[in-house]
Amino acid sequence: MKFELSHDTLAKAIYDMASDESKNNLKIRNFVKERYLYFVENKSFLTKDDLAYISKSCKDLKQLNLTKEEIDFIKRSRNAVKRQYYWTVGSTVFIIVALGALFIWAMRGWGAVEKTRARLELFNQEKNKALDSLQSVQRRVDSLAHNLKEGEGLLQISEKEKEELIKQLVASRDSLEQALATVTKENVTLKARARSLEEINKQGGSNKLQEKIEKKEKELKNRDASLQKSQSRILSSKAHYALDKDKNPKLAFQLAREAYEMDPTNTEATTVLNQVVNSRNDYIGQSNSPKRRADQIIRTYKARYGKLTSAAKKQALGSN
Repeated sequence: MKFELSHDTLAKAIYDMASDESKNNLKIRNFVKERYLYFVENKSFLTKDDLAYISKSCKDLKQLNLTKEEIDFIKRSRNAVKRQYYWTVGSTVFIIVALGALFIWAMRGWGAVEKTRARLELFNQEKNKALDSLQSVQRRVDSLAHNLKEGEGLLQISEKEKEELIKQLVASRDSLEQALATVTKENVTLKARARSLEEINKQGGSNKLQEKIEKKEKELKNRDASLQKSQSRILSSKAHYALDKDKNPKLAFQLAREAYEMDPTNTEATTVLNQVVNSRNDYIGQSNSPKRRADQIIRTYKARYGKLTSAAKKQALGSN
């Protein structure tokens, strides 16, 4: 008698376990089929959370008796999640490298101008020294010539010696004048080069730099718009999951609202907003425009459900 009771208890436990597993497989299969139909209409793959939910609940997809298209849909969703991750990382690296290259290019141009200015300052100092020396010699020559002319009788030197002294002084003056002319010529050349570099830096260089910056800004804006759309799709998918699986209309509304405001063309976001209204059996009027309809829903429910916080948005995008 005891043996029969024990056997019946064990059989019931095995039956209950098998029954729960079958129910779970049926639940997962229905979820995959529903998401596949949604994919066919809206081209929206499974998110990382969806894939984790399927993997956690069912270790072997063969147990779900899925069609070939549905299994392929799961594989493509996994690849899409991987591509999204690599694309985000690659975009971040590209932006950092581009900004770094622009900074280095600008600093090199500025360094060339500063180097030319420093050389120009050095030549100006040398020119001033040569000019001072020339003026000093000129004063000595003029003084000696005056003394020789006015007081020849006071100097106890011969006419030949006086002429030789004057020749030496004149030669010294000519040598200094030649040095000053060379320095002045180099100074003029350097000034012209400095003006040319400054003009290039102000006009040509600045214009090229501005063109490159504007081009990079345009590329970054395009990438940012693409990233906005991608993040909007992630949030709308999570909104669908929150309403369908978690039965949380407040979180679903906040996620769908954020997704719609990031990308008003996101049809999944507008669909979830309408589903929130339907889940409450509310009536807020009709509109032929999906955008006006979505705006009307947000105005109606924003006081009740609020807006997704920055921390919650970051968490939702970061967990994807």
